[in-house]
Amino acid sequence: MTWLPPPATVPPLPPAEVELLDPDMRCPEWMRRLAHAVAHLRALHPNPSVSSIIETRVLPEQHPNNYFCQTAPIAYLAAAGAALRANAFGKHAFVALNPRNKFRGRKIDVAATTTIVLDLDAEKLDIGSTVIKLATFGIEPSMLVVSGNGLHFYVRLAAPVIPATDAEDTGRRL
Repeated sequence: MTWLPPPATVPPLPPAEVELLDPDMRCPEWMRRLAHAVAHLRALHPNPSVSSIIETRVLPEQHPNNYFCQTAPIAYLAAAGAALRANAFGKHAFVALNPRNKFRGRKIDVAATTTIVLDLDAEKLDIGSTVIKLATFGIEPSMLVVSGNGLHFYVRLAAPVIPATDAEDTGRRL
């Protein structure tokens, strides 16, 4: 398999976390990608607790594939590893943006909206001018992720929105 290398700015996993990994995940090819995926998860889910749940999905399936209770760092490592393994086999895996509060994949199971993502498609719009336009309104990204066909523009909210469905209109407007 051929993957683009992740950014060099992501710190490596600490030795104590590497010890928690399955042996096959400890090779250099996996370690850099895993460090990148774990950094992404830590940014999305910065305050882990056993009452908030990380969900992973593999497209095109309609139901979640795995759930990981946020007992750091194990949940980060397990969720990142599950998504990376699926992607290595040609699947399209992702980690749910906001924490869940139940082991189900329904919208009402999102505990709170902490982050909104804008999926900027390079085929449909000029991404550079869109990012500049958002900045003129004071909307700065918390994280930018290359999605393959464009860019994911993550906006971390100053305070969680509860119930999570109250943030849907804001996300659509953006």
